[in-house]
Amino acid sequence: MSTDRTRVRPEGGTVRSTLSIAATDRAFDGHFPDNPAFPGVGQLWLGQIAAATQYGAAYPVGLRRVRFRAPVGPDTSLAIDLTPTGAEHELATEIWRLGGEESLVTDGTLLVSPSPRTGGPARVAPPTCDAPAQPDIESILPHRGPARFLSAALSIATEDSQPSWLLGRVPADNFLVADGRVTVFAALEFAAQAGPAVPELRKGPDGDVRRLAGLFAGIRSADFAAPSFAVDDELVAAVTASQRGPFMTVLAEVYTRHGGELHELATAAIKLLVNDA
Repeated sequence: MSTDRTRVRPEGGTVRSTLSIAATDRAFDGHFPDNPAFPGVGQLWLGQIAAATQYGAAYPVGLRRVRFRAPVGPDTSLAIDLTPTGAEHELATEIWRLGGEESLVTDGTLLVSPSPRTGGPARVAPPTCDAPAQPDIESILPHRGPARFLSAALSIATEDSQPSWLLGRVPADNFLVADGRVTVFAALEFAAQAGPAVPELRKGPDGDVRRLAGLFAGIRSADFAAPSFAVDDELVAAVTASQRGPFMTVLAEVYTRHGGELHELATAAIKLLVNDA
């Protein structure tokens, strides 16, 4: 990705950053390889980077009412508009596709802080049980290589109101990794991969098991306990997912696991547009 220029619009207090995303960008590696799309969490990360560039220290602490309106493909020029809402540390964020007539692809509210949070308290470990029978992750998710975070299910809920627990890790060569740290936005991608992995949701009308691709449609809310985590940390998510028509709602608590303890990283309520992959 390359940043082209920055412009300030004094009348609205809006700061605009523009950049281009080449087809060779690492963000596309393994992310829906049959239909490359720049990850939604990558778009949000770009918004936070733009905020840090324009306002100095701006650590991500949450998101509100994010809508992903259109996919972003390779060789695309984008503009990121940041506008203070008037509420403390809130930035209205809009991402536009440039070229011809501008079109809005993503919008929402980014919550930032001038100082980083240091992580949530240690929590109980995930349930100990025999790992449920499960197919290869390759047969569950279309993601490949550095784009695949999910590695296994720790337990699968038998009731809708109970979470399933899933395990994963962000590969070191993923584009969200820098200097041994992973941006917290990766926790949202992990939740988005974990939801479609719940077996009950992958059952087709004839009882066959489907491979699902979940594209971000929106994020109702997300709260972050830390801006990043170590690339060596395991990720553990407690996920409750439900589906209505083509849309899946995923409620997730995401933790890092190291030293035998779970440490809260993020909580989120996300909406996915789910298709057979």
